[in-house]
Order: sequence, then C-alpha cells, then structure tokens
Amino acid sequence: MSLLSRHLPCPPYFRKTLTAACLLAMLQSAQAATFPVTTEDELRQAIRDANANPGANFIDIRANIRLEDGDLPPILNTVTLRGNSFSIDGQGQFRLLVIGTSNDAGGPRIYVQVTNLTLSGGLAAGGNGADGGGGGLGAGGAIRASFRAVVPQAGSLRLNGSLGGDVELQAGTRLQGTGSLLGNLVSAGATVAPGNSIGTLNIGGNFVLDAGSTLDIEIDGTGAASSSDTVLVGGTATLDGTLHVLSLPGDYSVAGKSYTIITAAAVSGQFAQIANDLVFLDAAVDYSTPGQVNLLVGRNSTPFTAASYTYNQT
Repeated sequence: MSLLSRHLPCPPYFRKTLTAACLLAMLQSAQAATFPVTTEDELRQAIRDANANPGANFIDIRANIRLEDGDLPPILNTVTLRGNSFSIDGQGQFRLLVIGTSNDAGGPRIYVQVTNLTLSGGLAAGGNGADGGGGGLGAGGAIRASFRAVVPQAGSLRLNGSLGGDVELQAGTRLQGTGSLLGNLVSAGATVAPGNSIGTLNIGGNFVLDAGSTLDIEIDGTGAASSSDTVLVGGTATLDGTLHVLSLPGDYSVAGKSYTIITAAAVSGQFAQIANDLVFLDAAVDYSTPGQVNLLVGRNSTPFTAASYTYNQT
C-alpha cells in the first residue's frame, strides 16, 4: 500500500476498489447540514460552518437576531437561509448578508436562497457610493453581493419568499425568483431574472437597472396574461442596460404579440439595447403607456428555409 493510500481514506483514483472509509468520506462530503440559530454568535458560527461544509446547507433562523458585534461573515458556499418569519437587524451599523468577497477569482457558483426572512437596519452603500446607514441603500436591510467587476463571479440569489430591506447587486451577480423584495433594488452590472421559468418578481420600492446590467425576460406564444416574466415595481423603474428576451415554444403569429414586462408607479429611461434568441421574430419595446413597459414580438422577414439544409450541405 502506498503512503498516500495509508494516510487518505480514499485510494488513488486509478484503484478500482473503494474502501468503506472512502465511501463514508465521499458521502459525508456531499451531505448538506442544517445549522439552527437563535443568537448572533450562533449565526456567525453557522455561516462559518456552512462555508466549510461542501454540501448545499441550511441555516435555520429560530429567533429575531440583532447584530451587536460587527458585520456578518461573508457567505462563501451554497446555502438556504430559512427565516421562519424572524428577522436580522443590523441597527444601521453593520452589513447583513455579504455574498462572496471582493477578491473572488473564479470558483463554483454561490447560490443563496432566502425564505421568509426580514432584514432591517443593514449598512449598505449610500447614494454617494460611500458606506453609510442613511440615504440611498442604507434605509433598510441590505444584501451586498460582491464580486470582481472585470471577471463576473456568478453569485446567485434566488428569492422565492419575502425579503425586507434593500438589495444592491454588483457586477456579475444574479437575482432571480418569484418573491417579494420590500425595499429598493439597484442592479450595478448584474442580471435580474424574474421567475424560476416564467414568473413575477415584486419590488416594493424603486428598481434601478444601470448601463452594465441585464434584465432577462422569458416569453411564450400562448398570449395569456402570464405568458411572460414580469417585474412589478411599487416605486420608479429607472432603466438602462440590456433587455435580454428568451423565447419558449409557442405560436408567435405574424400579427405579433404584446407582453407587459414591467409595471411601476413611474418609468424613467429606456433600455440601451435588446438582445434575443429569436431567429424568426423581431422584438421592440413600447414605453407609451404610463407606468408600463411592453414588449412587442412579431414575425420578421427571415424565411424558415434560412435555418434548413439538405443532405448535400455540410
């Protein structure tokens, strides 16, 4: 037996037999763990333990928690935070959920799912870009998803429940789901994707999509009211960046179809560009209805034969 085999539970990869210890180690490495939390110290330790465990872990919040001892540690691994209708309060002084670190340089995606958890009093970037508790994103709870601006680091937040406070998404991050964000959403170079396929994302405050951001919208050809992704905004939707249209199978007639993709108290700005995977369809955006952004999709002049070939072609 080699030195490596004696000191590791699993033999080298070219061995055909797996020992019982090796199988146990492999199973344990893939197992998710649940970390129950009732205090600030337990929450900090649970985040560290979840970071160290390679499984898709759960942190179970079982009491209201007020931060007294500084920012929470960054989340570096896939995790679900189950709020159970409790809250985390940063008292306007401390960051709440920090996903990733500013010097991440690759690695696997970090999927963070938050359910039935209210964030309040979180420290986030204020209107002038400085850290502060008031104005801008400092008004409520905060999530800061921080990744390298030049190399997108694909951090994901899946929101299917209710989340209090404001959210700032930095370059390379992604927010998707059918949940409700009670505060403001600012996307600074990120991707916002309503639904888990087609669905609605609710934003209670303002929605800002900056020049480097993308709004992913899925549509189908059924023509029903629920046949496209939608963003419902309680405040003002300020638009820039890219509208990315993805089509599902359906009947997209020559006469075209209209989809309401954003409804807001007010709409400011327009998408800088439209990107799509629509080979035989054209997409345009209509901003003429106050408080709405409508996507118009219709048949273009590309013949179906353009996508066909014969056995004599390669």
